[in-house]
Amino acid sequence: MFTRRMLPVSILLTLVLTLMVTASVSAQEADLGGEAVFRDADAASDSLVMNFSGVPALPVGSAYEGWLLDADGGKLSVGILVRSGTADIVQTYVSPSGENLAASYSRFAISIEPVPDPDPSTPGPIAYSDAVPASVFPHVGHLVVAWGSNPDAKGIAVGFLEQMGVAARHANLAADSSSLADKQKHAQHVINIVEGLGGPGDGFGVLNYGADLIKHAGFSKSAAAADESVGDGADAAIAATESGVGFAERARDEAAVAVDSGTSEFRLGIALANMVSLTGNGLS
Repeated sequence: MFTRRMLPVSILLTLVLTLMVTASVSAQEADLGGEAVFRDADAASDSLVMNFSGVPALPVGSAYEGWLLDADGGKLSVGILVRSGTADIVQTYVSPSGENLAASYSRFAISIEPVPDPDPSTPGPIAYSDAVPASVFPHVGHLVVAWGSNPDAKGIAVGFLEQMGVAARHANLAADSSSLADKQKHAQHVINIVEGLGGPGDGFGVLNYGADLIKHAGFSKSAAAADESVGDGADAAIAATESGVGFAERARDEAAVAVDSGTSEFRLGIALANMVSLTGNGLS
């Protein structure tokens, strides 16, 4: 019997998409802890998750508002930010059009606005702001927006996560198939997707995306060598990617055992079972 062993997935693959585009907000007025992070909601980098603590109270008739700013003076309001009774702001903005926010915006700011606001399209006095360093921003784009040599010019980290998800689905199909032939077919798909050999994958492969992701995260770190937050983010992204690559390699090797098996009386290996469980952890 083809038995599935479900184990928890310890690799937080979404780390890859977020660490390189985290802007910690530096205070113009007082200390403010927290971050604004691009994440995927309905499309790649189409949302901004804001989480701040120690937010000072404003006088009656004033409110905080969040903004994304680009290098050419363009601006996007991400809404009025509501301070909780514990001095926190925890909010998420999702682009209604599915815009890849990381493609355009490199600075986040919090303004103080009058209530009511006679000019809602223009930021008021900026209380807090921070930005992805200009030297790092192009590398962020290569990771989460576009890289020309990839299939469909998709971002490197986007391709990495996407292909891990495709491999996970086929691991799941292998686990659920009733015939040996179908199990072996989907196990072979896992191998092809990981190695970039075509089939249901995009032909580039998890391993190639992973190698490029590690390389470009390193470029980001080198581009802002004096910026500790960039270095820490790059190191964390590299570590997460290395874990993901090792995970995919083990799943590939276990899929190869399944393909070579002459009977359906084999167990789904640990790594392949973990890839199955990825379909329930945000990659399906």
